[in-house]
Amino acid sequence: MISIMKKQRIILDYFTKGFNKTEITTKTGVDWKTVNKYIKEYEEAKHSLVEEKGSKEVLEIIEEITNSPTYDSSTRKKRKITHEIIEEVEKCLLANKIKRENGQKKQQMSAPRKANIIKLDNPTHAKSSHQHVTDSCV
Repeated sequence: MISIMKKQRIILDYFTKGFNKTEITTKTGVDWKTVNKYIKEYEEAKHSLVEEKGSKEVLEIIEEITNSPTYDSSTRKKRKITHEIIEEVEKCLLANKIKRENGQKKQQMSAPRKANIIKLDNPTHAKSSHQHVTDSCV
């Protein structure tokens, strides 16, 4: 089964980048019949949407979907990484390395878990996060 991301990549490569089906097949490693199927499904869905809404509105929808996402970073708080936090991250990484070497790959702390533990929103919270990280790495 092909992931939704790979399916989207096939459609975007064909319609926005102008790759032909053979190029897409070579690039993605997906069978040409599957590439053809996804492109055909997309064209049929687009055609039915044009009949329902009108071509101008459909083009706006397609452009909105295929544009790269934009991020507004102006409202983000500045974060400060202290020496203590860096030390705790290094301890966690070392603990994960030891677990991998001992064949305990699944017992490692995942990146999202590390990110949830280490809160860097403000310096006053860093101390409680610091203690929490120390407890969690053990």
